[in-house]
Amino acid sequence: MAYELGQAGAFCPEGYVPTPYAILRAAQFWFPEQCRAVVKAAGSTVAGANGTIDASVGALGRALSLQFPDTFVFGELVVPTVRRLRSSLHQRTIDAVYFTRDGPQRVDKEFWATTVADGILESGTYWPFGMPNRWHEAPKYPLCIEQSQLDALLSEARAGRKFPMQKKSELAAAYRDPTVASLPTRKAQRQAIKNLEQFKSYQITHRLFRAAEKESGKRQPGAKKQKTD
Repeated sequence: MAYELGQAGAFCPEGYVPTPYAILRAAQFWFPEQCRAVVKAAGSTVAGANGTIDASVGALGRALSLQFPDTFVFGELVVPTVRRLRSSLHQRTIDAVYFTRDGPQRVDKEFWATTVADGILESGTYWPFGMPNRWHEAPKYPLCIEQSQLDALLSEARAGRKFPMQKKSELAAAYRDPTVASLPTRKAQRQAIKNLEQFKSYQITHRLFRAAEKESGKRQPGAKKQKTD
C-alpha cells in the first residue's frame, strides 16, 4: 500500500498553513525522537561541527517522501499525528477551513469523527460536496489551518515535557557548537540551545544546563584560562 502527503507548500492565504504542513509541524512537537530518526535514516543532515540533524519541516517532508513505501514509518509517525489533529478538530480546539469567493468556510467539527474524513488532512484537499465519481465532477479546495491556532495547540505540547536523560550528551555537545560557543554569556547560550529544534519541546532545568556545561568542557564566556606552572 502506498502512502503520500499532499504538498506542504500548497497555497493558503496569509495566516494559514496547508494541512500537510500542519501534520509535519505537529509531528515534530509530539514525536520529536521519531522525526529525528526518520530524517537521519534519509541522510538529511546539516553540515556542522557536531553533525547536527536538520529538524526543519522541509527536511522531515523530504525524508518522509523517500520513506513512504515503508508502512512502519508512516504508521509510527504520520498516523498518530493525524489522529491527534483530527481529535483537536473534532473538539474544535482548532479549525480546518477552505476558501471560496465568499471567504473562509469552516469544516464542521462532526466531519472529523467520520470515515469520510480519512485521508483528507494528508491530501490537503477538501471536497465540500463529496468526492467526484464517474457520474459527476465535484469542486475541491485546498484545506488550511489557521497558523495561530496551530501554534497555540503545539505550545501546549512544548510546556512540561520532561527532558530525557539519554539526550544529556546532545545537550553538552550543543555547547561545543561554534554558534553557541561564541555567544557572550551563559544566559545567551542557554537561550540559543533552548531554541534549537531538538530541544524546543522539552523543559530544561538549570541543573541540567549546569551539568551539560561541565560535561562540555567549555569555559564560561569571558572566563580567563587558568595558567599552569
